[in-house]
Amino acid sequence: MTALGGAGLAEAAALGGLALAGLEAIADAGAGLLARAGALAAAVVTNGELAGAFAAGELTCGAPPQAARRRSTAWLRIRRIADTRQQCSWNSLTLALSRSYADGECGRGDCPRTIGAMSEEARVPVELTVDGGIATVTLNRPEVRNAIDDAARTELSRILERVSHDSDVRALILTGAGTAFCAGGDIKAMQQRLEASAGDVAANGWRRQRHTHEAVKALHELEKPTIAAVNGAAAGLGCDLALCCDLIIASETASFSMSYVLRGLVPDGGGLYFLPRRVGLPRAKELIFSARRVSAQEALAIGLADRLAKPEELLAEARRWADELTQGSSIALALAKSILDQSFERGVEEVFGLGGQAQAICYTTREHRQAVEAFLKKA
Repeated sequence: MTALGGAGLAEAAALGGLALAGLEAIADAGAGLLARAGALAAAVVTNGELAGAFAAGELTCGAPPQAARRRSTAWLRIRRIADTRQQCSWNSLTLALSRSYADGECGRGDCPRTIGAMSEEARVPVELTVDGGIATVTLNRPEVRNAIDDAARTELSRILERVSHDSDVRALILTGAGTAFCAGGDIKAMQQRLEASAGDVAANGWRRQRHTHEAVKALHELEKPTIAAVNGAAAGLGCDLALCCDLIIASETASFSMSYVLRGLVPDGGGLYFLPRRVGLPRAKELIFSARRVSAQEALAIGLADRLAKPEELLAEARRWADELTQGSSIALALAKSILDQSFERGVEEVFGLGGQAQAICYTTREHRQAVEAFLKKA
């Protein structure tokens, strides 16, 4: 395997195209070049491409180390992440690499001895971890209560696309870092909108709306079960993101608010569509018109949430629920979900027709054949 040179590595990192073979080449070249990879990767992680590639498994921290890698402290740090957590986030990888770089393990005369901590801008705004076939997507801007800015919107769309193509992922959990689920849109973007010229407001708003709708649509149409694990306040767009998931489990301390009208806006993240289907049209109007805060207990009572959990048990309960929902055929589940999501808009004959087509597909699947054969053996 050919090792990447410093210039080539920088170019690959800047383009966000560093793949598994590249990482292995860096590791084979020794700790110095591997450490440089960490520094470069941390520097360019804001473009999201490298983070997305790692999240999708195109980069991995769990590859079996060769003899050269065993002698690399940097590689061993990566191995410890994989061995102890059985999962690996992009932040963990870049941090391990950057620490090795800071420790001077590169062994080169021109190697700086220190490197600054990962900046706020370099942190991935949405983080993906996969464990046991369950993907956990974490909105990762706790300092602003996980408000959605352009970078978070773009990264969420990228992660959802990768999860949709990963056959090993059976279900997805959406949650927030820190004490909030998602406070809605980023107030800085609203400020920039106010400062923009009149001729730019409409065009910029249209682009932002289009990107928002792409992310919400991707989450809603994901062919795997999706669960919103609402760990705190879900306001505005944050409430919409929870609503577009198949199911909602909320912390006992969580709250929901369709707060748009308080900002002179209408719900733009799917709430106008999803909320009436959850709580009925009159109640949806009341919640949107009043923009009032709904406690977790009231949310459960009116059907806005499906389950409650103690704050410290929320993610564990969400994972258990995801496991329960994904014991059957993934193909049958995906087909059933697709039809159910259309059932409010279609007539009974159309739903029968879609169901018949889906069943014909299921008859041909390996899962159906194995299930029938297993049942007959027991009989």
